[in-house]
Amino acid sequence: MPKNPYIAGNPVGNSNAFFGRDDILRRVMRMLRRPQDDGIVLYGQRRIGKTSILQKLSRILPEKGPWLPILFDLQDKATLPLDEVIRGLAGAIGKKLECDGLAPDSNVQTDFRKTWLPGVLSRLPQDGQLVVLFDEFDVVGNVNTEGAASELFPYLRKLLSPDYKGIKFVFVVGRNVEDLRSKYHKSL
Repeated sequence: MPKNPYIAGNPVGNSNAFFGRDDILRRVMRMLRRPQDDGIVLYGQRRIGKTSILQKLSRILPEKGPWLPILFDLQDKATLPLDEVIRGLAGAIGKKLECDGLAPDSNVQTDFRKTWLPGVLSRLPQDGQLVVLFDEFDVVGNVNTEGAASELFPYLRKLLSPDYKGIKFVFVVGRNVEDLRSKYHKSL
């Protein structure tokens, strides 16, 4: 009997222990190549390797195309104010691109969407795309949570438009899409 290559434990997407999942990686690549697609939702039960997939994507995307991946984990951010989550996302993008984040005194939501992000996207190489890999995105569907959980996806929906051609999203959730709050269900 062959040995099972899958292990339960810490994510392995940044190591040689990552095995298989080529079908999922191909689907994400296909979405990234299609100009009409802005995002994809990957879901599966807990401990199945979703974070490992995001880590692997973060590592291989720059080798496969004009993509700049930004891995952003929402696990501990559901109760934070939306401004704080957006500022954290801007910081992660800024660190990757070696540019400044949002100004400390800015109107975070407006400045990110109307000024800062378009400025970042204009710095990308021709046909370059920012790919935001959201881990634990289902925390925004927690019915009992205030803050970013109730505001993040409606905010991000504004970025899923032709005005932001240089950005795509990979949303990872640990439960079926149908289980998320009804106000997010149609959007996903």
